Amino acid sequence: MLNSVDMPEGFEEVSISIETAGKRVSRYVLPSLVIFNLPYLLLHGFKGYGGITLTASGWFLLIFISGVIIHELIHALIFGLLCRDGFRSISFGIDKATLSPYCYCNSNLRVWAYRTGALMPFFVLGVVPLIISWFTASVGFLIFGSLFSVFSGGDWVAVTLTKGLNSRDIVKDHPAKLGFYIVKRDAF
Repeated sequence: MLNSVDMPEGFEEVSISIETAGKRVSRYVLPSLVIFNLPYLLLHGFKGYGGITLTASGWFLLIFISGVIIHELIHALIFGLLCRDGFRSISFGIDKATLSPYCYCNSNLRVWAYRTGALMPFFVLGVVPLIISWFTASVGFLIFGSLFSVFSGGDWVAVTLTKGLNSRDIVKDHPAKLGFYIVKRDAF
């Protein structure tokens, strides 16, 4: 991994620590869970929350672990498809301090591609299951979609760091923090 001191001249770092991102996200957990559950509650009432058993909880744990892996693979797929160097640029790891898994793209990306890759797991593993739960009264999909929407909070923080950048600007994913380097035009 590159450290900030290893970056060539012409790159501007825009990042925060994983711990700081976690603190930012924690403020939105409860309001988000209320917002995600409100349509379900309005459509199905409290009776829609029944059916949670010990067996179902065991299966959910297995599905949850798989979901964490799939979350990172979705990042990798989108970044790999949208960056110049393809899937060779993708690596995975776990932040030792927070035990947070991550996907890292070592290739330059347009800001729109960075945003797309960052938010795709939120839509695939969060929004889609939530919508399914609202129409099928599936509490399993509701819990899964709610959790994976909340777990995408760090991805949302990363995208907020791109505020003020043009979607055509070029960034490089940060190897050790949540964020990126802005590749300045004169760096080419």
